[in-house]
Amino acid sequence: MAELESQPLSAEERAELEELRAEKARREAQEEARREREELAALRAEREKAEEAAASSAEDKEAAERAKVEAEAAKKAAEDAQKAAEEAKAAAELALEAAKKSEVEAAASAAEAAEYARQMAETYQKVVEIKAELIDYLAEAQAAAEKAEAERKAAEEARKAAEEAALAASKYAASF
Repeated sequence: MAELESQPLSAEERAELEELRAEKARREAQEEARREREELAALRAEREKAEEAAASSAEDKEAAERAKVEAEAAKKAAEDAQKAAEEAKAAAELALEAAKKSEVEAAASAAEAAEYARQMAETYQKVVEIKAELIDYLAEAQAAAEKAEAERKAAEEARKAAEEAALAASKYAASF
């Protein structure tokens, strides 16, 4: 048995090893793509939630602050996911190179893994774009909430001034 362990792999064993490595990389890439799609769906849901929050004027400011914090957390998650996708892509490329040295079936599996890695990279690009849109939208919602608050304060001051003017007018009229 010690002799078998010290001898190099046969071409058939090498091909089987490369094929198994490529299959493993493909499965990992598929799982990563699935997680990314779930994350993309969650981020889209967060964006819709932020849009709904922006619809209410007095509550906009608080909702925008919460959404901003959530968006920043989601952005960090997207960046982490991007890094993971790049690592998965590198692994798939490594598997592709190894598969080229072995059987045709192993090469096909590695090519599939590389395709999944490319798709993941595209998905991450979409995630990053959505995050940028979400951050811009949140900034606009924040500005709108601040404007609404300023307008509310101005209206309150105008109402008070009108009440004071009416009171002064009634006192003036009562003096006659």
